[in-house]
Parts: sequence; structure tokens; C-alpha cells
Amino acid sequence: MSQTTENNSQGSAYQWFALLAIVIGTFAAVLNSSLLNVALPKLVTVMNSTTQTMQWVLTGYMLASAVVIPFSGFLGDKFGYKTIFVVALTGFTGGSLLSGLAWNDTSLIMFRIVQGLLGGLIMPLGMTIIYTIIPRHKIGT
Repeated sequence: MSQTTENNSQGSAYQWFALLAIVIGTFAAVLNSSLLNVALPKLVTVMNSTTQTMQWVLTGYMLASAVVIPFSGFLGDKFGYKTIFVVALTGFTGGSLLSGLAWNDTSLIMFRIVQGLLGGLIMPLGMTIIYTIIPRHKIGT
């Protein structure tokens, strides 16, 4: 195998591995935005709260994730898209852990806002990275 063919196959493997990581991370953030809709009645009971208060778990996450989208390009340009993506995914995972450990409705709302702030960066950064690493003629694949 020639050096050029070997480099192309390594580059192709890297592209698919990166694409898989981005898709899984993005899927987790998107799934998380609607996941608690089903659990809301149970959360009201478990947290000894009201439906109106627990709806802020959903609203806080959605608002926080929408607010950071315009900043994703700036942060990516300043610190690097891969770096910010990894930080956002790590922070999002930490926010998920903290949300699972929440002791009352207020802590759950705050942790979900943190999770939303970091989760909101994942989708636009992931799309930018995909368009950067995958050649134009393979984007449709």
C-alpha cells in the first residue's frame, strides 16, 4: 500500500470516528431536551413540588440552550471548535449527573439550566466540525 493510500484510509477512519462521536453527543443533547416531558408528573411527586414549579425544569433548559447558540461560533473561533465541543459535552454530562443527584426542585432547575447552557453549544459546534472534517462531496453520505 502506498503512503498516500495509507494516509487517506487513516483520514477516512478519523472522519468516521469523529462523526460518530459528534452524532452520539448531539443525540444525547437533543434527547435530553424532551426526555423530562414524560417524567414531569413523577418529578412533581418525588420532589414534593408543584407542576408550575417543575415546568421550569423544562423551560430553564430550553431557554438556556437557546441563549448560547449565537455564542457558539465566537467561542469556536476563539478557543477552537473541538476544544469547546469537548468542554460542552463534558459539562453537559456533569450537568446530567448533578441533575440526577438534585435534592429539591430548585437544585434540579439550576442544574438543568447549567446543562442547557452547555448542551446548547453541542449542536451548532457539532455541525460546524462535521462540515470542517468531511469533504464536501461526502457530506450527503
